[in-house]
Amino acid sequence: MSITQASRANFAALAAVFLVGIAAVMVAGLKPMLVTLYITKLQLSTSVAGFSLATEMLAATVGAAAVSLLLTRLSGRRLALVALVAMLSCDLISMLPLGLPEFIVVRLVAGFSAGLAASTIAATIAGMRAPDRLMGAYNAIALLVLAAAFAAAPPLTSRWGIKALFLGLAMTTLPALLLNPCFPERGGSQPHGSSPVAPPPLNRRAATFALLGTACFYFGLGGLWPYMGEIGRHSGLSTERVAGILSIAQLSA
Repeated sequence: MSITQASRANFAALAAVFLVGIAAVMVAGLKPMLVTLYITKLQLSTSVAGFSLATEMLAATVGAAAVSLLLTRLSGRRLALVALVAMLSCDLISMLPLGLPEFIVVRLVAGFSAGLAASTIAATIAGMRAPDRLMGAYNAIALLVLAAAFAAAPPLTSRWGIKALFLGLAMTTLPALLLNPCFPERGGSQPHGSSPVAPPPLNRRAATFALLGTACFYFGLGGLWPYMGEIGRHSGLSTERVAGILSIAQLSA
């Protein structure tokens, strides 16, 4: 393989990883709009909308944790494919006139698949060269996409309802599905003929503090971020104004 061909393959693999991550983060990133639409369009009470959200986020946690076990048996490419197909199916099914129990089950599966996809790309990036830079680039791109999604959501949902948002979520999986054959089988790759390099010993103290810090961050984020739309509405702001503010917030992040 020539240097040019190798560069193209590496770019395609990186694009495939980023696209899977974007499809996964859209489910969590657009929670403020989804919660508001659950209440205003589906006529769910605040408590029921919160329950639906909690089950979806819990399922995402289970999906993320499952990757540590599944990656020893399945390739990252296959896990990403399973997650993308599940997200696409759930978003399309969510557009149908479902009863509340069926809707919650579908969103629970959507949350699990989003957690599965997000953790798969994190594990894949961790095995690549310069993972810190790649993760930073991925986060910047994902925030830009979320900013555009927040700006586009109000006019689309005001015309076509919550179905427009679920259709938009489904559409984000299509580019990732098209590039799935380019998704790396494993995060890292060893030079041909070389022996695998053993990872350095784990600093348990540092790992524990890192995990606790991450847990605290997501505890606060999960408890506040999904309700930002409702907080804005109850403060007298319109849905369009709230979406605009959240869009700018993604750019400033």
